[in-house]
Amino acid sequence: MWKLIGKSIASLIVSCLFVFTLQDGFINNILAWNAGFINYVPSIALILIYILIVDRGRYKNFSPYVALLTLVLAYASGLFVEALTIAQIILGIFVILYFRKKSKLYHLTYLVGAIVSAITMFSHPGYRETSSYRGTTFDLTKIWDIYAKITHFWLITFNVALIMGILLAIIILTIKSDFSWIKKTSLIFVSVLFIAYYAWINYYLQRIPMNYMYGYNVINTRLAYWDGAISLIFVIFIGYCIFLFFKMDVKMWLYYILTGVLMGQLLFVSAPINCRENFLTYVFMYLIAMKFVVTAISQVRLKNWLTGLLFLALIGMGAWYQYMMYANNQANLKRVNNIGFYTGKKELTKHVPYQKFVWSNDLMNQQNPTYWKEYLKK
Repeated sequence: MWKLIGKSIASLIVSCLFVFTLQDGFINNILAWNAGFINYVPSIALILIYILIVDRGRYKNFSPYVALLTLVLAYASGLFVEALTIAQIILGIFVILYFRKKSKLYHLTYLVGAIVSAITMFSHPGYRETSSYRGTTFDLTKIWDIYAKITHFWLITFNVALIMGILLAIIILTIKSDFSWIKKTSLIFVSVLFIAYYAWINYYLQRIPMNYMYGYNVINTRLAYWDGAISLIFVIFIGYCIFLFFKMDVKMWLYYILTGVLMGQLLFVSAPINCRENFLTYVFMYLIAMKFVVTAISQVRLKNWLTGLLFLALIGMGAWYQYMMYANNQANLKRVNNIGFYTGKKELTKHVPYQKFVWSNDLMNQQNPTYWKEYLKK
């Protein structure tokens, strides 16, 4: 990530902070679950590698073998997640259209690899079977209802750290800009309103119980619709700020477009049950936020102090996360080291202290007695 934004100490630290800004649902379903991690992290990483190759290729000539590399990259990254399978085809087309007559062979081979990967992925018989898990809808009323009551929380609302970071950066950039007084006041006012709103809504939503998949079984329709509408306004506002501050930065527009492409596909899912797919949009949103934050840091007088504070925050949060996982490990070993449990006579009754670090929010039946009996050599 830091190479895509600019190789500075600030960008390196902010990129390392990525994992600590993740909402609980992403931690639980991506970082704490091996299957989730394997499906979503390598696939998005491969796409970021291609974007980095394209960016570097604007200033240097590569070996012809890079064309083979991008072919393999595209084919491999398209075999993990359906949303990325489609998104990388759009990415390949976008790159070729952007460079036009200056397109390189490795741009073309990436698109070919993406198309072949999509054919391979969707030729599987499972995609031609009826399944509620992969159900889609084109009913606009239902799409809005699903977005408002389920999807937008994962896409926007729960990403508090990202929202606050990008809005504070916008305020700093606005203050340092040469905009008119009215324009400055308007941008700062809107940013402060968003900060206040998202601080309040996340505080309020803590009162509403979540299910183990980090969604709401019951949510007030009026509240959901209101927050859903605000989330769309927020996305438009960020696009406007990209236009104001990074109008000529093609990578920022690419991240914004890819966020929209991935988000758009999710709107047609008729029964979203998990936040995992939304992790992909978060990666591109974070790259956008990184650019805002790193640029804002570079424009403040105390940038070295601010960078130092971010580094201390990184160390502190790293230590805290390590402690929580250690505490979970000790608590789990204690509860499974029970003859009644690993012989199948008793069920677990106690959760670990930090449930978000265990897949399915530490659902009791996910602990396998046979596994723990073998692990503990009982």
